[in-house]
Amino acid sequence: EVADWEATVAHGLLHADVEKWLAADTDKARFYELISRQTRLWSEDSRGERWFAADALAMAWALQPEGALRVESRPLNVELAGVHSRGATIVDWNRQTGQPDNTQLLMAYDQGRFEAQVRAALGV
Repeated sequence: EVADWEATVAHGLLHADVEKWLAADTDKARFYELISRQTRLWSEDSRGERWFAADALAMAWALQPEGALRVESRPLNVELAGVHSRGATIVDWNRQTGQPDNTQLLMAYDQGRFEAQVRAALGV
């Protein structure tokens, strides 16, 4: 199972909401505010109004798989010795290679459920 970057971008968290959640008077919120500050500021300056939290989305799906609204099966390989990349996931979206489907790719997750899980993790 893979929650890849496309799913992450489709499930961005509004910076304004994240800032409110991280302002909560909890140890978890304070800790996460500190460790994510630089990345969030960079993201807000360069990527717009949404913060992309790939690990949070993957954890949300792992903990509450029933929140998945759309999952696609496709052949996937991890590029280990590529000339131009290493570690990239290569998905055969059009099934042109003839390889069998070997992974489930998260395409859509319940946004409200995702945000509720993030808030709960922060103790909000």
